[in-house]
Amino acid sequence: MKTLYKYLTLMLLVVGFMACTPEYEAPAPEPNHFSVFLSEQDFDNTVQVGTDLDFIDVSRGVQERVWTFPEGVADIVGQENDVTSEAHKIKVIFKEPGTHEVSLHLEFAGEAWVEEELRGNALDTVYTVTVLDSIQASFKANLIDYQGNDQGEITLADGGASTNKIEAGSSLRFVVTSTGNPAENEWVFEGGTPAEFSPEPGNNGDTLTVAYKKLGTYSIQLISQRGRPAGADTVTYENFIEIVPSSAPILIDKAFQAEDQVAISFSRELDDPRAEAENFSVTIKNNGQVITPTVSEVRLDPDDASTLLLVLGGEKLYNSDTVSVNYTPGNLQSTDFAQVASFSDLMVEMDKENILAAETSTMDYGFENSTDANWPYLWWGGQWAEYTSSISTAKAHSGVASNYIAFNANGGMIIGHKDEAGNNYTFTPEPGKTYEIGMWIYVEDLGPDPDAMEQPNIMVFWTPETDWGVGRYSFTSSTPVGEWIYVSTMVTAQFNSEGPYGVMIRGFNGNNPGPLSFYMDDLNISEVQMRP
Repeated sequence: MKTLYKYLTLMLLVVGFMACTPEYEAPAPEPNHFSVFLSEQDFDNTVQVGTDLDFIDVSRGVQERVWTFPEGVADIVGQENDVTSEAHKIKVIFKEPGTHEVSLHLEFAGEAWVEEELRGNALDTVYTVTVLDSIQASFKANLIDYQGNDQGEITLADGGASTNKIEAGSSLRFVVTSTGNPAENEWVFEGGTPAEFSPEPGNNGDTLTVAYKKLGTYSIQLISQRGRPAGADTVTYENFIEIVPSSAPILIDKAFQAEDQVAISFSRELDDPRAEAENFSVTIKNNGQVITPTVSEVRLDPDDASTLLLVLGGEKLYNSDTVSVNYTPGNLQSTDFAQVASFSDLMVEMDKENILAAETSTMDYGFENSTDANWPYLWWGGQWAEYTSSISTAKAHSGVASNYIAFNANGGMIIGHKDEAGNNYTFTPEPGKTYEIGMWIYVEDLGPDPDAMEQPNIMVFWTPETDWGVGRYSFTSSTPVGEWIYVSTMVTAQFNSEGPYGVMIRGFNGNNPGPLSFYMDDLNISEVQMRP
């Protein structure tokens, strides 16, 4: 009995032990999985020539691996063979700029997963690598005379002033020719207006026009650069031009508001103007009010001797004012002895912050970076398709480009501002504020009957929340031809939200029996300050 009891006890222990032990499972084979990384894959695999790029294969289940590079393009670090490699991680220095294709052949122990899909035992993948040349800064410069005519390219060299003698009041148009795909350009223009340039939204400094107004010998510097892959280069020409006295008349570049003063910018530097106050008069108009302040002082801008400042005897200026200036000839002259001629009804540009130029705006308000496709027809049908619109460099109020528009006889226009995908470029106003909408135009031809009823006109709408009754600028027989003028209906726009908003530009020439043509530049939507 004792022996039987011991046997039964042993059997129960064995059964209990087996009941508590997990069932044995044989180890499964490791899954085959594709996983490859490039060190610059988050930046489109773009590198600069002479710099390295890491290729890393961490795929599982790989039995055979071959990287293949174009002949003569790459240096595979640590091996003599620069065309193929079987290593799972390689560092490669690219020696030639261009777009290069790198192939990877992998063979797995079984079918391999690519993300969540089985793709088979063998996989072939091609990676495109963009190799940018190192940046080499360079530019060319064309002489623009005081009438805006291109006089051809000048020679750039240290000491070029001995041959590059340029009359005061002329300009140089600089065009960047740097290699290596720089993203932006910084300039220093000794003696120029502007004196320097840093990249800004919508303008990376590829093309700039710089006025030279004061006598002297000047140098220039360009820095072309990009952030990633990082690269930069600087080119400097010492004493490359000499600005000499001009035989041309002295011209007015513009008149503009400078806080509560009127500033007038001339094409050349001026002698001391302090005795000239009595020769100037200013008229301010606003909502039926007419104000004629006393010009109590005339002085040079301390930072720019080509600009006069008119002090208005304590009168406050509002940017909703319409301000004009008259000048009766006195002794005002440039430093190279050109007399300033009389002028009348010179319009003053008021100080308005253009929200189309804000960082929140994507609009190319100055047409500097647009193509014709960015200002498409909006398909209203009928007379609204009777026009032509094209980006032009023939005329520009600022920069080098504008939009040339020609309304057909009895025609019209409706265009928007859109990107390549057909989405609106937009701006963001502040709700509840009052804004003025305007633009600069240069009329080429008013057509045979601009005074017909209804007169030819142009309007700027916004979308959404379009106000179809917004004011318009009408072309009449008294509209100046052959000069830039700022046009605004002074009808203000109220925005109910931040938006963003897009724009539509509508033109009408329905009662004019001939075409009407003009250049349009520097669209403007600005908050206005109302005079009490």
